[in-house]
Amino acid sequence: MIQILPEQFENILLLAVKWAEAKEKVILTHGTALSAQYMLDAKSAGLKYPERVRVYQVPQIPIPKHPILRAAAEATQLISPATIGISLGYGIFIHNNF
Repeated sequence: MIQILPEQFENILLLAVKWAEAKEKVILTHGTALSAQYMLDAKSAGLKYPERVRVYQVPQIPIPKHPILRAAAEATQLISPATIGISLGYGIFIHNNF
């Protein structure tokens, strides 16, 4: 198990937020709006602005390039080559095989 000190966690968290915000912008720019059925699902799940959601199909969910974030992703397995989807704000990356 990897030990992370509080100062290290704060730095990793800052990097992760910046990465997630940048990736959300990519999804919102290139993604597609929810279908009518998914819009209904999002509303019934309590999403306040489902019309803002965009889905971007990709051959692989992006793994952070920054060495510290990449190491954190590998250690936690939050994002790996096996990841099929991840939501970042109003953006959703989905592996194109799903």
